[in-house]
Amino acid sequence: MVAGQAEGEAGAEDAPALRVSCPQPLLRAAREYDRKGHIEEAVSAYEAAIAAAELAGDHDTLAEALRRLAVVRCRQQKTAEARALCRRSEAVALEAGHPGLVAEALNTAGGIDLIDERFDAARALFLRASALDIDPDLRGRVEQNLGTVASTQGDHPHALERYRRSLTGFLAAANDHGCAVAYHNLGVVSIDLRLWAEADRYLGLCLEAVRATGDLHLRGLALLNRAEALIGLDRLREAGLAAESASGIFDELHAPRELADAYRVRGSVFRKNGELGRAQARLRLAVEFASASGCALSEAEASRELALVLMALGRGADAAALMAQAAGELERLKPASRPSRILAGEYPASVRAWGELLAVADPQGARHAERVAAGAVDLARLLGYGEEAQARLRIGACLHPFDPARLLDGTVPWDVGPMIRHHAERRDGSGPFGLRGDAIPLDAEILGIVDAHDTEPPTDGAAGRWWRADVVSAFRRIGSSAG
Repeated sequence: MVAGQAEGEAGAEDAPALRVSCPQPLLRAAREYDRKGHIEEAVSAYEAAIAAAELAGDHDTLAEALRRLAVVRCRQQKTAEARALCRRSEAVALEAGHPGLVAEALNTAGGIDLIDERFDAARALFLRASALDIDPDLRGRVEQNLGTVASTQGDHPHALERYRRSLTGFLAAANDHGCAVAYHNLGVVSIDLRLWAEADRYLGLCLEAVRATGDLHLRGLALLNRAEALIGLDRLREAGLAAESASGIFDELHAPRELADAYRVRGSVFRKNGELGRAQARLRLAVEFASASGCALSEAEASRELALVLMALGRGADAAALMAQAAGELERLKPASRPSRILAGEYPASVRAWGELLAVADPQGARHAERVAAGAVDLARLLGYGEEAQARLRIGACLHPFDPARLLDGTVPWDVGPMIRHHAERRDGSGPFGLRGDAIPLDAEILGIVDAHDTEPPTDGAAGRWWRADVVSAFRRIGSSAG
């Protein structure tokens, strides 16, 4: 064992005297146990440090030990106790007149809310911390957490900005561990932006830094997320090895939420390798672990991946039903980004999930849907649609091959059901529901004309009977410009 571990164990017999007189060495020992993943020893040492600091009247050490114990309790899924410890830490720091420690307590409490997916509460705590007079290192951590809130809620460009600010703070503070965390989160947001090579680079830098700091939990996260980047780069063998290593770490740390994500990534590798039985087994475990740990986002991501496996196994109805559940949760937890990002092809998580299902069921149909989505936006822009209306139309066009009944009840950002349901209607009443003239929504006409021309272009005479004259005229102008 390392010296810190031996010291903690040897000190157990002399605990009363050590706890009374030496709160700071106890806190250092607790942190060493924590970094090495020895959770029970860390808890005992933090509790000893708290008792010693209270007796010694050492408010700074007391506030810090309370806060760090809160982090450990959070990892153990004891969030009520963790929040109470943060409140005690904040109160002690306020009494001591130490704004930096107040901000530390607020930042940790916000982190607990972030893990529990209470995003608005987390952001409020982080902003309170950022308003205080704090050093570059703490500024880096607060910016990091604000970036994570932005990323989780789909604002990836804003998250990237926050993460870069945090890296600047950590570099200024010469905080190697903070830099490792910043590299990790820059890698994660690069995955969200589908910048696979950048993600691989950042996560590689994180793993290099972690080798020096010895943070086992962060090493597991970096391996797990690098596996996702490697999947994006189609380096499946390396991805599988990285995800397997991450699973081993999180099993050792008794971290069920992270273990659920590791099983999900391993299931994804198996699916892409065509090993559907092994994929299904891993993904069912991922859903089970995520559900048991109360992590709705992890459960939704695992269910999304499991739906893709079911579709590949030919169980289309089961796949669509499961995807509807998963997409609804993804839309709730990772809502739509700004319309400008959607128009640039950065779909919300719920829409991306449906698109992935279509790609498994009908790859050619998925390519057709994306062409129609791009063309519908061009036409809508020419007809004077605003940015948000264009984004809505793009999502509807992207998902138009699906039964619109599956896309209701909050499973995608807007109610695109009417445009999908009626996009095959024709103004002369020859469509499937017999709607005529202006009874057909304009969104549906725009989607309909682009869809028809991508599939089997009608004659000029038919186009004049089927769609509004201004829609036909605008569509022809687009075709003339492209030619």
